[in-house]
Amino acid sequence: MKIVLLLVVLFAFIAAGFASPAELPKLPKGNQNKGKDKGKDKGKSPPPVMTLKQKVDEQWAAMKTHVLEGDKHGNEDAGRHTLSSWQAKNKDEGWCHKQTHICVFRMTSPTPKTVWDDRSGKFTKADIESMCKKVIADAYGRTGKKPNRDQAYIVKTKNGHHICTQFQVAGHGSCYPTALNDLSDMSEGADCTGMSHGRIDKQVPEKSREVISKKK
Repeated sequence: MKIVLLLVVLFAFIAAGFASPAELPKLPKGNQNKGKDKGKDKGKSPPPVMTLKQKVDEQWAAMKTHVLEGDKHGNEDAGRHTLSSWQAKNKDEGWCHKQTHICVFRMTSPTPKTVWDDRSGKFTKADIESMCKKVIADAYGRTGKKPNRDQAYIVKTKNGHHICTQFQVAGHGSCYPTALNDLSDMSEGADCTGMSHGRIDKQVPEKSREVISKKK
């Protein structure tokens, strides 16, 4: 009798070992997904860290048209920080510094318009891009990211002049000279944030000014 009972138990274990998938206990779905998610996360690479050059290039690409040509569907006063693009839409009188080749319009306004002289033999678009990228790099270089306020730094032009140039952070950003005269007493890369046009440009003598006549 004992032998028969042992055989019955043995056959029961064998039968359990060959149970169909439908008869096997199922894991809760939450546990199954959790295992899959872990596998996916494990295979993912962290997002690439942008170099300073890549950040500067990205920022310049966002503001380039605004600075050099102006916004296509925006305010005709906005951007246009080259003499040619400013005069294309604005006919007011101004003047350019004969040595530094920086020009100003609306000098009596609380916010005069300063632009680079891009006439032949003066600044090219490549020159302006190089100066703006230098200022952006100086601004980003302090913290490794876009600053939360406008900043200006001394940039050395191709003619060796030291010009205070501003990086404006709002919107897509902007870049422009904030003064006309050569600030040779300040070193390249020095912080010149907050220098007003009036305080600096009244120092420019009449003999260094080329009048840009009002266009008809």
